[in-house]
Amino acid sequence: MLIEFYQLSLLSADHQRLIVLLNTLDQHYIPPISLSVNISEYATKILTSGYVTIVIKDEKDIGLIAMYRNIDNHVAFITSFGILPQYHASGITSKMMREVERVCIKTKMSKIRLEVTPANLKAISFYTRNGFEKESEAIDEQQPIYMVRQIINN
Repeated sequence: MLIEFYQLSLLSADHQRLIVLLNTLDQHYIPPISLSVNISEYATKILTSGYVTIVIKDEKDIGLIAMYRNIDNHVAFITSFGILPQYHASGITSKMMREVERVCIKTKMSKIRLEVTPANLKAISFYTRNGFEKESEAIDEQQPIYMVRQIINN
């Protein structure tokens, strides 16, 4: 199964491509990101301040990795990680996580952090299988769980 990773830039075509993919993935996020942000503004923010890569299979955009990298404390924060449901359990999300690790090693990050909603049990299970540990527990279902993973830089 051939998949490609494509790093987006501030080009207007990439911005529009990201908006389309975020809107497509939105209904599959738990909870949908459109409940807390304006997708167009969010796309601008992550393209301007973050690292955004889309996942392509058969010339179709099927997934997204977006993260911020804090150079001062060497911590990367995954702000968006998603794939279309038909590609769940296909091994692609594991390849996506390896891409995150590759970028973190290349940019000298020592940790990866993320937040996940307690109701998103599949995501929590996936992150745990990929070496993340809970850094905090949610007080209630509305509060996120913070997870962290150490990066071994060679």
